[in-house]
Amino acid sequence: ALRAGGMDVRGHTLIWGKWANITYPGELREKVLASPDPVQALKHYMTQHITTVMQHFQGRIRRWDVVNEPLQMSNRKMDNNLFHRLLGEDYIAEAFRVARTASPDAILFLNEDFRNFSEENSDRFLSLVRRLLDKGAPIDGVGIQSHHLYALKNLDHMSRFVSALSEMGLVFELTELDVP
Repeated sequence: ALRAGGMDVRGHTLIWGKWANITYPGELREKVLASPDPVQALKHYMTQHITTVMQHFQGRIRRWDVVNEPLQMSNRKMDNNLFHRLLGEDYIAEAFRVARTASPDAILFLNEDFRNFSEENSDRFLSLVRRLLDKGAPIDGVGIQSHHLYALKNLDHMSRFVSALSEMGLVFELTELDVP
């Protein structure tokens, strides 16, 4: 595995649709929308990107955050990004299928930022994960960014959340952690 300072390197992230020109190239939107078939164009660019990056690091990076932060930060509904607008939440399952094909032995994660493990927030995310698994998305685990700058709001909610992921057969990892 690719190692830095004795630690394994995590591939972060293959698809992150939050902000054009920050989390993905701004020209992607222009190219996709100028295409005669924007849906197929976006699928093509997703496949090309995921495959190219994963094959470049084949055998050196085993853990990948395939999709990062598919939910809005404010209300935990689906983020209304380019990928979601054109493909619906199926963009997530599609990205995972492409990643599995590109690197069959990789461990594939859905990564999300949870600043508050309220039951409403975690239930909405768990419902999304269940729908994706029901659609055959090859998700191996869930990565959670725990940005709790002052305190973990509710440890019981977080514990129930992690238990629910385990019951689905998924690995759980803290991918980012802020400690006061």
